[in-house]
Amino acid sequence: VEPRSSAERVLAEVWGEVLGVSRIGVHDNFFTLGGDSITSIVVMSRAARRGLRITPWQFFENQTVAGQAEVAVPVVAVQDRADPAGQAAGPVPLTPVQRWFFDQKFFHPGHYNQGWLFHVPATVDADRLAAAFTGLLERHDALRLRFPRDSRAPGGRRAEYTAQGAPPELAALRRVDLSKEAQWEPALARVLADAQDFDLERDPPLRALLIDGGRDDRHRLALIAHHLVVDAVSWRILLDDLRGAYRRLAGGGEPGTPDATTSFAAWARALTELPGAVAADLDFWRGQSPSGRWEVPLDHQAGGTGTYGAADHVDGLLGAGETTALLRDLPAIHQSRVDEVLLTALALAMTETFGITRLYVDVEGHGREQHLVEGADLSRTVGWFTAIAPLLLRLPDVADPGDALAAVKEQLRAVPHGGLGHSILRHLDPVRGRALAEPPAPQVSFNYLGQFDANAETPETRSSDDRLYLAAAPEPMPPPQHPGNRRTHLLDVTAAVVGGRLRLRVGYSRAHHDRATIDRLTGAVVARLGELIDHCGRPGGTRFHTLLDKALALAPKTMADVTEARPDE
Repeated sequence: VEPRSSAERVLAEVWGEVLGVSRIGVHDNFFTLGGDSITSIVVMSRAARRGLRITPWQFFENQTVAGQAEVAVPVVAVQDRADPAGQAAGPVPLTPVQRWFFDQKFFHPGHYNQGWLFHVPATVDADRLAAAFTGLLERHDALRLRFPRDSRAPGGRRAEYTAQGAPPELAALRRVDLSKEAQWEPALARVLADAQDFDLERDPPLRALLIDGGRDDRHRLALIAHHLVVDAVSWRILLDDLRGAYRRLAGGGEPGTPDATTSFAAWARALTELPGAVAADLDFWRGQSPSGRWEVPLDHQAGGTGTYGAADHVDGLLGAGETTALLRDLPAIHQSRVDEVLLTALALAMTETFGITRLYVDVEGHGREQHLVEGADLSRTVGWFTAIAPLLLRLPDVADPGDALAAVKEQLRAVPHGGLGHSILRHLDPVRGRALAEPPAPQVSFNYLGQFDANAETPETRSSDDRLYLAAAPEPMPPPQHPGNRRTHLLDVTAAVVGGRLRLRVGYSRAHHDRATIDRLTGAVVARLGELIDHCGRPGGTRFHTLLDKALALAPKTMADVTEARPDE
């Protein structure tokens, strides 16, 4: 059914942009079209920019365009209830994940970043881009945070805001001329490497470099932020805002004013009041203590988890058809989320590769559990919100892929508050936090970053007078962590959908594992994913037809059968 109102048209267009679906019917279900919790935040963010406000609760209660159009309200109607991000000032409590970061006692805490390297056309207006970047710093309060040393604070650091107003010289877009360099890639690598380290007490935590390589195909924009102030969702917001500010400046306007969403400061303060509200979760988290065979066998007996200087990774790639089935068929047929399928495949692969019977894993979630704070709206708030929760996943002793997926689904859906409750109790509640600090830490981490295709653009695109195109550059970014920093896990498993295909990365330490071992593990994860997709989700898959045959065998054949059947039949 085609959109019938302006609200339905806006939402259908936003859904299509984020999900990469050309036509959206107003009764289509967001999650069976490939959406997930991360992409739902992106939809809410973009809808707000188009004038429609939808809360997360409304989004999950109304999973169709028609349903969301009925409950959406104009942005202007909520302005007076919001807490604009640009008004934050003074000291602010560290959030749970920021406390986790400083508890790690990294040797080089200023080099723990996230970054993007884009190809930008030579026609980009550098002055306009600089003004748009400055607008980002003024719009989002987290980008004005600094982290001075404080021996009395947890982890030895506190958080506070710099004064609002014109950013200092360090915060401006920096232009770099490499047009005279004979060797382009080494010169670019040096510039990017020099930009990785942040002084947490003084430097703005986001910096941008506009790099001129002397040719049309060698113009780059590097955006580098310390992880303390951004996460995967934040980057989607920042890139949208950068493009929007550039467009408004081209039209003779201003970069933009702060959106009426909850400030990062207000969220951080609200979390400090929540330990009592999530105290009932303590028994659940105590039940996640490791048991069975959960430790990862090593190829080399080295202490600790190794440093990032000894880190390496192996990549796996799922086919385009299988990725489509993972994103759309499984949610529609088996009511499974992507992260549930990925963790099931990982648990099966860990059993196959290492013989472990329990997957004890730190699962990273987006942490934007707005239902915990009345009136909170984080749809366009930038910051590091991640929730890190240890889970002990148990597989059936003898299981086909469908049974394994059902078991993992059941365990993941029992997790309270998306794991944020654990972060709150562990880092903001001194008494309960000590109890949760007693079990050994997981040796494996898992993070599903969602779909990035909505931000994808190609090198062939060109900036027009009013639009900024950002295409992924072919050159690699430097390592995001300092080589001297200690790794937090033996194995780091991340996944994201890029270019229509699921990309899996397994990070490891050469001091502990041979590449051949991680090759086997990565290959096993991809193979188990394929089995799960074929067995549980794809029409024609074994489990689908088995369930269908059972349903048909039990179904009444005629209305007479229905009317004559006994209640127990």
